[in-house]
Amino acid sequence: MTFLVRPPGPLARGQKDESRDPVIRRLKVEHGTGLACSYKHDGFEDIAVVSTSDSEIAVADFQMRGEFFWMRLEGGLLKQVFATQACNMDRNGRSIFRRPEPGPYLWVN
Repeated sequence: MTFLVRPPGPLARGQKDESRDPVIRRLKVEHGTGLACSYKHDGFEDIAVVSTSDSEIAVADFQMRGEFFWMRLEGGLLKQVFATQACNMDRNGRSIFRRPEPGPYLWVN
């Protein structure tokens, strides 16, 4: 999995701000099979999940069934979701969406 990221804007000469450096980390898939990682930057956390089977997958606080999921969180609050070939997504037991047939899903808060 690859993230294409834009570097942070310039700082004043000689100034260093490590808090602006992006943090990319692999996330543990707690149930199911797939790949997951997060990218923290500028007060946001983006989570990307690729499922490698047709079963439910659990990553972080999310349980989902589908092909690909991207979530954007701000301060821990879910702000955006994009999913492909997706049937459902829950967070901490609360439904974000459910559908009888797999398909695309886009939500912006």
